[in-house]
Amino acid sequence: MENTTFGKFILEYINKHNITLNKFAQQMGTSHTTIDRWLAGKTEPSLKQLNKLANATGTDVCYLVYMLYPEARPQRSPEIVRLADDIATLPADMQKIIQSLLIGFIVQQRGKNADKS
Repeated sequence: MENTTFGKFILEYINKHNITLNKFAQQMGTSHTTIDRWLAGKTEPSLKQLNKLANATGTDVCYLVYMLYPEARPQRSPEIVRLADDIATLPADMQKIIQSLLIGFIVQQRGKNADKS
């Protein structure tokens, strides 16, 4: 059950923001023991806890799910996977801008394809 990527993500977040595990647990609304268990791979967060973690870290919940369950990640080209991983490390507001741009591009492409039919 151990997932070093997930644990590494949490530890990097804590270190980057210069907070203690206890402070992070408070932000999550859980105990430091619970997070210790996640880090040790003894337990995994529930979906509710994943949502709290996503909100606390400004990360997309799907990104967290893929860290826990890499086999659930859709098969994409290595370049797309690398790009998605890079985007996931950006601040949440920048991620939203990129998402809006991509959605606009997709809608535009669909419109062009519909005009061709």
